[in-house]
Amino acid sequence: MNWSQVICNILINLCSSFLFVGFIGILLWLIYCQELSDARRFFGFKRQTQVYISAHEDKDTVSRAVVTAVEYEAAVELKNTLRDLSGREFIRRIAGLIGQDPKLPEPEIEPSPLDSVNVPVQFESIILIGGPLRNQLTKFYATQQTPLLKFDEGKYLKRVEGQYQEIGDSKINAILVKMILESQVVFFVFGDGEEHTKCAAKYLAENWRELGNRFTGQAFGICLSVTNGKAKKEKIVL
Repeated sequence: MNWSQVICNILINLCSSFLFVGFIGILLWLIYCQELSDARRFFGFKRQTQVYISAHEDKDTVSRAVVTAVEYEAAVELKNTLRDLSGREFIRRIAGLIGQDPKLPEPEIEPSPLDSVNVPVQFESIILIGGPLRNQLTKFYATQQTPLLKFDEGKYLKRVEGQYQEIGDSKINAILVKMILESQVVFFVFGDGEEHTKCAAKYLAENWRELGNRFTGQAFGICLSVTNGKAKKEKIVL
């Protein structure tokens, strides 16, 4: 038996295996980086996004601001969607080996201000959960800007040639809106009550990739119908 040939074959097989594993690892890392890039592009941030949920006043608490458990769960689901993109430890270890770490910063969840808002918040990307009746930031951006969809005087409205018209579809009970401003991207997510709002937020968490591919660099509004805890897309406004 030629032991030198045996050893040579073993070394060749080991090298081939290492190269194959390395190739697969780098390929996964590139896919991972692309997914992070897609998330940054869709949600409109380079550093961080901020989630604000509806709040009401409770003077018995230190902060005075109280949020509902249902809307908080919706915010957590959105937060986890972005955090999970950064949580694939195996791929992040590969990235670390080659001196890269494209981890997304973890979004923060805050209650909306209790008082009227007069100036934009200083974040490049914000997600507003809850309608204008209880989320002061939603109210500010809906009145100071011109979103494609909004809620006013008990009606869902769409913008048509610069004017707002009632949607007039009884199935519509929630909306998802993306606004692209000069230096900020703003999302509205809300519906007829907490459960519908939660379902609309879940729709964003589950479908952001599809929405990003379809509406690359575009503002959009999506009318949703929520039935049995599930949001369904009914109309699109561009």
